[in-house]
Amino acid sequence: MTWTREPRTWMAIAGVLVLWASAFAGIRAGLRLTPSGLPGPDGYGPGELALLRFGTASLVVSANQVVHPS
Repeated sequence: MTWTREPRTWMAIAGVLVLWASAFAGIRAGLRLTPSGLPGPDGYGPGELALLRFGTASLVVSANQVVHPS
């Protein structure tokens, strides 16, 4: 028995890996950037970054539900 994956599956795996790996750099930059976008000692806090991440994820999931209702 052979198991093959479609190209869409490989693209999804690659996309998830790239987004997951870039999250660490994004969090580090977010902790150092001020609300005006300039580097500084008073960057965004962990709570603000978590709210941004969950808000973004909620928008993506909601948009997907609108496009592909089940």
